[in-house]
Amino acid sequence: MNIALYSLTEIKRAGLLTLSGNAHIALFIAVAVLLVVGSYFLGSINFAIYISKAAYNKDIRTFGSGNAGSTNVMRTFGTKAALIVLLGDIMKSFISVTVTMLVCGIEIAYLAGLFAMIGHCYPIYYQFKGGKGFATAAGLVLAADPIAFLICATIFVIIVASTKFISAGSMTAAMFLPLVLNMLYRTSGGIPGAVAICSVLLAVFIVFRHKENISRIMKGEEKKFSFKKSVPTNKENEGAETEKGAEEPENSSEKDTENK
Repeated sequence: MNIALYSLTEIKRAGLLTLSGNAHIALFIAVAVLLVVGSYFLGSINFAIYISKAAYNKDIRTFGSGNAGSTNVMRTFGTKAALIVLLGDIMKSFISVTVTMLVCGIEIAYLAGLFAMIGHCYPIYYQFKGGKGFATAAGLVLAADPIAFLICATIFVIIVASTKFISAGSMTAAMFLPLVLNMLYRTSGGIPGAVAICSVLLAVFIVFRHKENISRIMKGEEKKFSFKKSVPTNKENEGAETEKGAEEPENSSEKDTENK
Protein backbone atom coordinates (compact mmCIF):
# COMPACT_ATOMS: atom_id res chain seq x y z
CA MET A 1 0.00 0.00 0.00
CA ASN A 2 1.34 3.44 -0.94
CA ILE A 3 0.01 6.09 1.43
CA ALA A 4 1.04 8.81 -1.03
CA LEU A 5 -1.72 7.62 -3.39
CA TYR A 6 -4.36 8.86 -0.97
CA SER A 7 -5.16 12.48 -0.27
CA LEU A 8 -5.41 13.77 3.29
CA THR A 9 -9.15 14.26 2.75
CA GLU A 10 -9.60 10.62 1.77
CA ILE A 11 -7.55 9.40 4.74
CA LYS A 12 -9.53 11.64 7.09
CA ARG A 13 -12.86 10.44 5.74
CA ALA A 14 -12.25 6.69 5.55
CA GLY A 15 -8.95 5.83 7.24
CA LEU A 16 -6.05 3.82 5.85
CA LEU A 17 -7.53 0.51 6.96
CA THR A 18 -10.55 0.94 4.69
CA LEU A 19 -8.68 2.60 1.83
CA SER A 20 -6.21 -0.27 1.60
CA GLY A 21 -9.04 -2.53 0.43
CA ASN A 22 -7.69 -5.40 2.53
CA ALA A 23 -9.83 -4.82 5.59
CA HIS A 24 -12.71 -7.19 6.21
CA ILE A 25 -15.63 -5.90 8.25
CA ALA A 26 -14.69 -8.06 11.26
CA LEU A 27 -11.12 -6.72 11.24
CA PHE A 28 -12.30 -3.12 10.92
CA ILE A 29 -14.75 -3.53 13.82
CA ALA A 30 -12.10 -5.19 16.01
CA VAL A 31 -9.56 -2.43 15.36
CA ALA A 32 -12.18 0.29 15.85
CA VAL A 33 -13.31 -1.17 19.18
CA LEU A 34 -9.70 -1.49 20.33
CA LEU A 35 -8.97 2.14 19.48
CA VAL A 36 -12.18 3.46 21.08
CA VAL A 37 -11.70 1.46 24.30
CA GLY A 38 -8.02 2.44 24.35
CA SER A 39 -9.10 6.08 24.09
CA TYR A 40 -11.15 5.69 27.26
CA PHE A 41 -8.14 4.37 29.17
CA LEU A 42 -5.92 7.13 27.76
CA GLY A 43 -8.53 9.71 28.69
CA SER A 44 -8.64 8.31 32.22
CA ILE A 45 -5.09 9.58 32.80
CA ASN A 46 -6.04 12.71 34.73
CA PHE A 47 -3.22 15.26 34.74
CA ALA A 48 -4.88 17.48 37.36
CA ILE A 49 -4.91 14.64 39.87
CA TYR A 50 -1.43 13.44 38.89
CA ILE A 51 0.21 16.90 39.07
CA SER A 52 -1.48 17.81 42.35
CA LYS A 53 -0.32 14.58 43.97
CA ALA A 54 3.15 14.37 42.40
CA ALA A 55 4.15 18.03 42.71
CA TYR A 56 2.17 19.17 45.77
CA ASN A 57 1.35 15.91 47.60
CA LYS A 58 -2.32 16.89 47.60
CA ASP A 59 -5.49 15.78 45.82
CA ILE A 60 -7.00 18.57 43.74
CA ARG A 61 -10.43 17.02 44.28
CA THR A 62 -10.31 18.13 47.94
CA PHE A 63 -9.91 21.82 47.06
CA GLY A 64 -12.15 24.51 45.64
CA SER A 65 -14.92 23.14 43.45
CA GLY A 66 -13.57 19.60 43.80
CA ASN A 67 -13.22 19.40 40.02
CA ALA A 68 -10.12 17.65 38.67
CA GLY A 69 -9.51 20.13 35.86
CA SER A 70 -7.20 22.97 34.85
CA THR A 71 -9.46 25.77 36.17
CA ASN A 72 -9.51 24.39 39.71
CA VAL A 73 -5.77 23.69 39.49
CA MET A 74 -5.13 27.33 38.52
CA ARG A 75 -7.20 28.60 41.43
CA THR A 76 -5.42 26.25 43.83
CA PHE A 77 -1.82 25.90 42.63
CA GLY A 78 -1.36 28.68 40.09
CA THR A 79 -1.05 29.29 36.36
CA LYS A 80 2.05 27.15 35.66
CA ALA A 81 0.47 23.97 37.03
CA ALA A 82 -2.79 24.76 35.24
CA LEU A 83 -1.07 25.13 31.88
CA ILE A 84 0.63 21.73 32.28
CA VAL A 85 -2.71 20.15 33.13
CA LEU A 86 -4.48 21.90 30.25
CA LEU A 87 -1.85 20.76 27.73
CA GLY A 88 -1.98 17.18 29.03
CA ASP A 89 -5.79 17.02 28.91
CA ILE A 90 -5.81 18.35 25.34
CA MET A 91 -3.02 16.10 24.10
CA LYS A 92 -4.48 12.80 25.32
CA SER A 93 -7.60 13.19 23.17
CA PHE A 94 -5.60 14.78 20.35
CA ILE A 95 -3.38 11.69 20.17
CA SER A 96 -6.24 9.19 20.38
CA VAL A 97 -8.29 11.01 17.74
CA THR A 98 -5.36 11.47 15.35
CA VAL A 99 -4.36 7.80 15.50
CA THR A 100 -7.95 6.60 15.14
CA MET A 101 -8.63 8.96 12.25
CA LEU A 102 -5.59 7.73 10.33
CA VAL A 103 -6.57 4.10 10.81
CA CYS A 104 -10.39 4.09 10.77
CA GLY A 105 -11.51 7.50 9.56
CA ILE A 106 -13.23 10.58 10.95
CA GLU A 107 -16.42 8.95 12.24
CA ILE A 108 -14.67 6.40 14.46
CA ALA A 109 -12.23 9.15 15.47
CA TYR A 110 -15.05 11.28 16.88
CA LEU A 111 -16.32 8.27 18.79
CA ALA A 112 -12.82 7.66 20.16
CA GLY A 113 -12.57 11.31 21.21
CA LEU A 114 -15.93 11.09 22.94
CA PHE A 115 -14.73 8.07 24.91
CA ALA A 116 -11.50 9.88 25.82
CA MET A 117 -13.66 12.67 27.23
CA ILE A 118 -15.76 10.17 29.18
CA GLY A 119 -12.54 8.68 30.54
CA HIS A 120 -11.42 12.12 31.66
CA CYS A 121 -14.71 12.74 33.47
CA TYR A 122 -15.03 9.22 34.89
CA PRO A 123 -11.45 7.88 35.12
CA ILE A 124 -11.11 4.21 35.95
CA TYR A 125 -7.81 4.93 37.72
CA TYR A 126 -9.30 7.47 40.18
CA GLN A 127 -12.59 5.98 41.42
CA PHE A 128 -14.43 7.44 38.38
CA LYS A 129 -14.14 10.98 39.78
CA GLY A 130 -12.50 13.29 37.27
CA GLY A 131 -12.90 16.60 35.47
CA LYS A 132 -15.60 18.16 33.32
CA GLY A 133 -14.19 17.24 29.94
CA PHE A 134 -13.96 20.56 28.10
CA ALA A 135 -10.19 20.53 27.52
CA THR A 136 -10.33 16.92 26.36
CA ALA A 137 -13.20 17.80 24.03
CA ALA A 138 -11.09 20.67 22.69
CA GLY A 139 -8.31 18.20 21.89
CA LEU A 140 -10.81 16.09 19.94
CA VAL A 141 -11.97 19.00 17.79
CA LEU A 142 -8.43 20.33 17.33
CA ALA A 143 -7.28 17.00 15.91
CA ALA A 144 -10.32 16.25 13.76
CA ASP A 145 -11.45 19.71 12.58
CA PRO A 146 -8.95 22.53 13.30
CA ILE A 147 -11.11 25.23 11.70
CA ALA A 148 -14.07 24.27 13.89
CA PHE A 149 -11.69 24.38 16.86
CA LEU A 150 -10.62 27.95 16.02
CA ILE A 151 -14.24 29.11 15.65
CA CYS A 152 -15.34 27.49 18.91
CA ALA A 153 -12.21 28.74 20.70
CA THR A 154 -13.08 32.28 19.57
CA ILE A 155 -16.61 31.86 20.91
CA PHE A 156 -15.15 30.58 24.19
CA VAL A 157 -12.83 33.59 24.55
CA ILE A 158 -15.60 36.08 23.76
CA ILE A 159 -17.98 34.57 26.33
CA VAL A 160 -15.31 34.30 29.05
CA ALA A 161 -14.13 37.87 28.38
CA SER A 162 -17.68 39.22 28.65
CA THR A 163 -18.92 37.13 31.59
CA LYS A 164 -15.67 36.15 33.39
CA PHE A 165 -17.11 32.63 33.73
CA ILE A 166 -15.03 29.74 32.35
CA SER A 167 -18.06 27.48 32.67
CA ALA A 168 -20.24 29.76 30.53
CA GLY A 169 -17.59 29.89 27.82
CA SER A 170 -17.16 26.11 27.89
CA MET A 171 -20.87 25.36 27.58
CA THR A 172 -21.48 27.96 24.88
CA ALA A 173 -18.57 26.77 22.73
CA ALA A 174 -19.71 23.15 23.10
CA MET A 175 -23.28 23.99 22.12
CA PHE A 176 -22.10 25.82 19.01
CA LEU A 177 -19.92 22.87 17.88
CA PRO A 178 -22.67 20.88 16.04
CA LEU A 179 -23.75 24.02 14.19
CA VAL A 180 -20.18 24.95 13.24
CA LEU A 181 -19.40 21.43 11.99
CA ASN A 182 -22.62 21.29 9.97
CA MET A 183 -21.68 24.58 8.31
CA LEU A 184 -18.11 23.50 7.53
CA TYR A 185 -19.04 20.08 6.12
CA ARG A 186 -21.61 21.51 3.70
CA THR A 187 -18.86 22.15 1.16
CA SER A 188 -17.66 18.53 1.27
CA GLY A 189 -20.82 16.50 0.84
CA GLY A 190 -22.43 17.06 4.23
CA ILE A 191 -21.52 16.14 7.79
CA PRO A 192 -21.01 12.38 8.38
CA GLY A 193 -23.73 10.87 10.55
CA ALA A 194 -21.47 9.68 13.38
CA VAL A 195 -19.72 13.08 13.50
CA ALA A 196 -23.06 14.86 13.83
CA ILE A 197 -24.27 12.49 16.56
CA CYS A 198 -21.00 12.62 18.51
CA SER A 199 -20.87 16.43 18.36
CA VAL A 200 -24.40 16.68 19.76
CA LEU A 201 -23.60 14.13 22.48
CA LEU A 202 -20.42 16.07 23.29
CA ALA A 203 -22.40 19.31 23.71
CA VAL A 204 -25.05 17.64 25.89
CA PHE A 205 -22.37 15.93 27.98
CA ILE A 206 -20.43 19.16 28.55
CA VAL A 207 -23.59 20.98 29.69
CA PHE A 208 -24.51 18.05 31.95
CA ARG A 209 -21.06 18.09 33.56
CA HIS A 210 -21.49 21.81 34.27
CA LYS A 211 -24.91 21.50 35.93
CA GLU A 212 -23.48 22.61 39.29
CA ASN A 213 -21.93 25.66 37.62
CA ILE A 214 -25.30 26.52 36.09
CA SER A 215 -26.86 26.37 39.55
CA ARG A 216 -24.14 28.61 41.00
CA ILE A 217 -24.49 31.12 38.15
CA MET A 218 -28.23 31.34 38.77
CA LYS A 219 -27.59 31.91 42.47
CA GLY A 220 -24.83 34.46 41.80
CA GLU A 221 -22.25 32.24 43.50
CA GLU A 222 -20.07 31.23 40.53
CA LYS A 223 -16.44 32.35 40.84
CA LYS A 224 -15.18 34.66 38.13
CA PHE A 225 -12.08 33.88 36.09
CA SER A 226 -8.74 35.07 37.42
CA PHE A 227 -5.13 34.06 36.81
CA LYS A 228 -4.42 34.40 40.54
CA LYS A 229 -4.78 31.63 43.11
CA SER A 230 -8.01 31.96 45.05
CA VAL A 231 -8.35 28.63 46.84
CA PRO A 232 -6.15 28.22 49.94
CA THR A 233 -4.33 24.91 50.32
CA ASN A 234 -4.26 22.99 53.60
CA LYS A 235 -0.86 24.49 54.43
CA GLU A 236 -2.19 28.00 53.88
CA ASN A 237 -5.22 27.21 56.02
CA GLU A 238 -2.95 25.95 58.79
CA GLY A 239 -0.90 29.14 58.55
CA ALA A 240 -4.02 31.26 58.85
CA GLU A 241 -5.18 29.28 61.86
CA THR A 242 -1.73 29.67 63.49
CA GLU A 243 -1.83 33.44 62.98
CA LYS A 244 -5.35 33.56 64.36
CA GLY A 245 -4.30 31.50 67.34
CA ALA A 246 -1.34 33.79 67.97
CA GLU A 247 -3.60 36.84 67.94
CA GLU A 248 -6.17 35.46 70.38
CA PRO A 249 -3.96 35.56 73.52
CA GLU A 250 -3.02 39.16 72.73
CA ASN A 251 -6.65 40.13 72.29
CA SER A 252 -7.55 38.21 75.42
CA SER A 253 -4.83 40.00 77.39
CA GLU A 254 -6.02 43.39 76.18
CA LYS A 255 -9.56 42.49 77.15
CA ASP A 256 -8.45 41.39 80.64
CA THR A 257 -6.52 44.63 81.11
CA GLU A 258 -9.55 46.65 80.14
CA ASN A 259 -11.72 44.70 82.60
CA LYS A 260 -9.24 45.31 85.37
